[in-house]
Amino acid sequence: MIDRPGELSARRGERFADDTEAARNLVRDPRFPLDLVKELERTPRLRNVPIREYVALDPYRVVEALERLNPIDRFIAIVSEIERSQS
Repeated sequence: MIDRPGELSARRGERFADDTEAARNLVRDPRFPLDLVKELERTPRLRNVPIREYVALDPYRVVEALERLNPIDRFIAIVSEIERSQS
């Protein structure tokens, strides 16, 4: 999920400085609704978190995050459709 927005941006010739900006670029594709892009742009911040921070995770926040996987499911469905249409 984190790398795919960058790949999609690069395919369209769009520039991006980091993974968050690549996720924001998705809004330029009409298949990605603004509300979904807003949710997805927060995802790259989870990359490369030092292991010591994982140990200190609040279990309630983890459960809350797991309950908000719908944006990831929506993203996967859209990307799957893009890939099928380009095959």
